[in-house]
Amino acid sequence: MEESGGPGRRFPERVGGFLLKVYFLVFLVATPYFNWTYAREHGLVSWFFLGEIVATGKAIAWPYFAAKSAALGGQARAPASSTPHYEAHCKEPLPVFTLGEHSSPTREQEAALCACIWQTLGAWERRVSEKIAQGRESEVSWLDMHAFPSRFGSAIEQCGGAKL
Repeated sequence: MEESGGPGRRFPERVGGFLLKVYFLVFLVATPYFNWTYAREHGLVSWFFLGEIVATGKAIAWPYFAAKSAALGGQARAPASSTPHYEAHCKEPLPVFTLGEHSSPTREQEAALCACIWQTLGAWERRVSEKIAQGRESEVSWLDMHAFPSRFGSAIEQCGGAKL
């Protein structure tokens, strides 16, 4: 009798092993891709609030999304420019963030919101905000990086961002 891993292994076992390896290799590539696209489309703050779980779940189900993309001729997602969420860009060192689906504040309202958020943040939150806005997230501790989104979200709420 031959060993199970030898050349006499049955064809279905070899194919199954090969497909499993391909699945996990693609999963390793799909995980950062889905997390990056989720953060880009929904904002970093949203990504911290369960977005990373949603995106990783999509990476686990990558065969579904690959088949869906193939069936639609590669057009599975709408272009990022068609997203209905308003992206706020502040002169203060705040990360870019999104507002509600039907938000369309004026420039003055956006500037007032940004100023209010900046004034609402405490010292450590401002330091974290500056680093995130400058793309220096690697310099922020794990604890601060996970605590910041709720504080930032509360500041947006407190300053009336949900009503714009």
